[in-house]
Amino acid sequence: MYLPDYTCACCDHVVEESLEHLFIQCQFARACWNALGLFVGHGDTFDTLVQLKVQLGVPFFMDIIIVMC
Repeated sequence: MYLPDYTCACCDHVVEESLEHLFIQCQFARACWNALGLFVGHGDTFDTLVQLKVQLGVPFFMDIIIVMC
């Protein structure tokens, strides 16, 4: 699908939208994670998933992350 603009619609940064930006790097996404009481760091995607796993402290953490997204 062609879009005239691929920049993020949720924040004021002029960056091309990606899954990593949409769910981790975007200011709006970070605010959502913080509202849920979860801290999302500035590391790579794998490090962020590990951080969320530790913060949630349950074996089915990925299911929770998917629902929250």
